[in-house]
Amino acid sequence: MALLPALLAANEMRIEATPLISASLPAGTTWQVELSQAGGPWTATGVLLAGAAAPVAARLDGFPADAAYRCTRIDGKFNVLPDVTRGFHLAGTTENKQVRIDASPDLGVWSQAAVVLPEIDGRYLRAVREPLAARGFFRSEVPVMPLEFGSVTFYTADPALGAAGFGAVLDDMPAFFQDGFTAAVTTADFNRAGINAAAAGECYEVAGPRGSTTVMISDLTFGAPPVVITGGRKYMDLGEPAFAAIADTASGIASVTRRLVPAPVSGNVKLLVVQNAGGFFTELRPYNHRAGIDSLEIKPASASTWTALPRTTYNSFQYNSGTPLTFPLSVRVTSRFGETVSFSPIASMTAGDRITGPAQFAVFPQQAPQPVWLGSPVYRDGNDGVPGDAWTANGDSGVTVDPAFTGEVYEGSASLRITGLDFFRGVSFTAFAPVAKPEIGVLEFALRSETATVAESMGIVIQGFTAGGAPATSSTIGLPPLTDTWQLFRIPLGTAGIPAKLSSIRLACLSAEARPPLLMDRVLIVPH
Repeated sequence: MALLPALLAANEMRIEATPLISASLPAGTTWQVELSQAGGPWTATGVLLAGAAAPVAARLDGFPADAAYRCTRIDGKFNVLPDVTRGFHLAGTTENKQVRIDASPDLGVWSQAAVVLPEIDGRYLRAVREPLAARGFFRSEVPVMPLEFGSVTFYTADPALGAAGFGAVLDDMPAFFQDGFTAAVTTADFNRAGINAAAAGECYEVAGPRGSTTVMISDLTFGAPPVVITGGRKYMDLGEPAFAAIADTASGIASVTRRLVPAPVSGNVKLLVVQNAGGFFTELRPYNHRAGIDSLEIKPASASTWTALPRTTYNSFQYNSGTPLTFPLSVRVTSRFGETVSFSPIASMTAGDRITGPAQFAVFPQQAPQPVWLGSPVYRDGNDGVPGDAWTANGDSGVTVDPAFTGEVYEGSASLRITGLDFFRGVSFTAFAPVAKPEIGVLEFALRSETATVAESMGIVIQGFTAGGAPATSSTIGLPPLTDTWQLFRIPLGTAGIPAKLSSIRLACLSAEARPPLLMDRVLIVPH
């Protein structure tokens, strides 16, 4: 197992030195980084480097900066002493929750630098790219409101349609809404907290594999994949332009994180008179509001108290009575956060009237961190099976894969058992859609032989695409002999010619001999 420093105290974070190593390693070879502390024995770190024509460089975030390092060829026959310099990383521990890291040049203005999910042991790491002076200061916190995880599909949105009813004022809606940056949500989410159409006009910032965008809820959807909902995720059907901004439309579905944000509208809250039949039947629809509307109340000139109007599922507040309304009519709307905007008394109402209020909602509570795309594990206790966020494990002909093996695990409740390995056969982990390689990160996995028989000549090959979309394949990264003891390996993603977009990770035999069954666990792409 790889060595890491002792855990910090709970909820502590600090800047630590990172060893940066560089070595000339012959192409076609693989080397494991070893460390020695205080003149002690050399110990394998699990970090694997494939040789190349140019010197190979890697960060060793999380490993001690005061240790000595060497690269040992995986057959144990040769050692190379690398050049070692220092960088920095942020390290900390917390409960297994999201951690937001902020940076500031002067302690004045802070901006989000990253969102990190701690490992199962509560530890997290984040690389600090040089020059450090450009960043200055750091802070971290466990956000009160975490990011929500979800899955999204897309449809051909017509902003003039939708249960929110904003098509009637399409020319008065924000440009992004007119351009199709809309979202349809499930009935339960549209009728938030049991209030009909409560989510109409609310906005979410959504982040996927390609980036992030903001969408406004305008409609209902009835096509949520059941596995998304049962998997505890939120589901949204996005207008195609919005989906294309965050994911490849060819995939059809994508994993996202999201947060509720103030709607980017300008001016004050507005009111549309949808219908008015002599004051006996009146239908009103608020729009252009920063926060969702939870209630609309009226007070006719002849009344001394406010009356809350019932709301339809198509986002209209209706007055329907044998007693006509008396004017001037007072109207007030209350946001989901309890803030009220009161319109000036309205002298008369005609269908189609657009009435501008005197103010805009200002109250919006602490928000979740800015969304970032946090892909799922390649393998951890199986696969969640949620479309758009699933890696699948498939063996070659004759190779059997059991993703729910409980006989021996590295962590959690299950490992992946691989049998039938021989004659250059292997198993491939395939992404639902290509995954962007983190700027700094590692492929991490635990592996062992199931029996006392040592498995030799195994290797990893990563396939994917260049930034321009051309198919690309990494160098073969060989593995040291695999015993019946778990070994945790880390392959820096900036080495071995690993493609910019990852589509598959293949564990394969590099020679024709039969291998014992192998167990694999904790297969992760970890951004640092």
